[in-house]
Amino acid sequence: MPNLIDKSAQAGDELALWYVPLDELINSFAAGNPKLHDIGGLCESFARHGFRDPMAFDPALNDGAGGIVEGNGRLEALLQLKEQGHAPPRGIKLDGNGDWYVPLLFGVGAGSQAAAEGYLLDHNNSVLAGGTFTALDTSNLYDPDAYRDLLERLAAEDALPLTVDDKDFRLLLEQLGKGGGAGGEGLIDPDEVPDGENVETRCKRGDIWALGSHRVMCGDSTNREDVEQLMCGRKADMVFTDPPYGVSIGDKNAFLNKLQPSERCLENINDDTLPPDKLKPILIAAFRNLKAVSSDKCAYYVTAPLAGKPGMIMMTAMEEVGLQVRHVLFWDKQQPTFSMGQLDYEYRHEPILYTWNKTHKFYGKGEHKTSVWSIPKPRQSKLHPTMKPVELIKNALLNGSKSGDLVADIYLGSGSTLIACQEAGRVCYGMEISEKYCDVILARWEAFTGQVAGRVGTA
Repeated sequence: MPNLIDKSAQAGDELALWYVPLDELINSFAAGNPKLHDIGGLCESFARHGFRDPMAFDPALNDGAGGIVEGNGRLEALLQLKEQGHAPPRGIKLDGNGDWYVPLLFGVGAGSQAAAEGYLLDHNNSVLAGGTFTALDTSNLYDPDAYRDLLERLAAEDALPLTVDDKDFRLLLEQLGKGGGAGGEGLIDPDEVPDGENVETRCKRGDIWALGSHRVMCGDSTNREDVEQLMCGRKADMVFTDPPYGVSIGDKNAFLNKLQPSERCLENINDDTLPPDKLKPILIAAFRNLKAVSSDKCAYYVTAPLAGKPGMIMMTAMEEVGLQVRHVLFWDKQQPTFSMGQLDYEYRHEPILYTWNKTHKFYGKGEHKTSVWSIPKPRQSKLHPTMKPVELIKNALLNGSKSGDLVADIYLGSGSTLIACQEAGRVCYGMEISEKYCDVILARWEAFTGQVAGRVGTA
């Protein structure tokens, strides 16, 4: 990359803009850059607005070989557009050979690798400065493990970015510690759920909590503003969610307890007592919000009721927002659900509706890769009557996402998707409307990880 280094030296302490061949920048990405990017969104922006924000080059990056200090996502998006055969957006030049030339800023270099990396972080974090965003909020711009590693290295060189002071740094290390991306076994059984009556009361409606790199909001999945606040500008790579079925499971358990006394949960789930005609618009609103914050490559795993009107309502609610169900998977619970003799055949399975947005990638790393997943029910699910086993969710995660991916669940319940993400090394952004269940989610994750959740905002 000597040509680019020479241009930097020529610019010196002044800014200079040159158009350079796009292909010359293929190897100029900033190594170890932790920033996450919405490449699809950038491509759409270029198509509508043109390329109006030049990238910047710093010769100190990549151990003196030089690299992009501003605009790594823009570079990736341009390379993708060119590779896919699109015409260059306005602002990009095209020569007679069909080569793309892109505007690149030179000059005012950082002087050292650490200073350049600190500027890279400040340039990103400053976008959120001036509002009510905390250092934990800005950390959501990054891959948690890569961000933590870079901050630790910069701190060792006394070169933390201006947007992360010593107090922020200590808090970030605590919160990012073993968050999604690391993976591994927990301190307790993953399906163990604290007794809801004995957990600390902490959560209020509108609260947003950081649990390592995960994020949980006590909010309403049908409210677009709540969902957008939860996601903080990020897009989901995968969805696993267990919406209400409209089957009044608490009422059913009350009846069963009369026949055979037990500790079954008697509390109905939010919206689970609604008749089908009233449940459907709620599901449509939630699915529409979920789709709006999901990437073009997002895969969806949605647990659903069995055959009949409730099952059809779930499928049609998804289809109404553009989520055409492509496959139906089946969870074999290895034991039937007691129907009190009302059914000729006792059900021992539940469907999982599977689909995706424009495209997806099937990673196939889960143990179960056929349409039937034979996984036993949790031994105990007193608090959440329809709780899914963590192994079931983890199988979906391993098949439908990769390490570090963002997984959304807007019906988080007792937090099983969160625990599955913790084990599988994914990042979970979850929504739960019940304050009581949110308290349980925090206590469950803290018991599983040995870490402490922290409130990072409130609506």
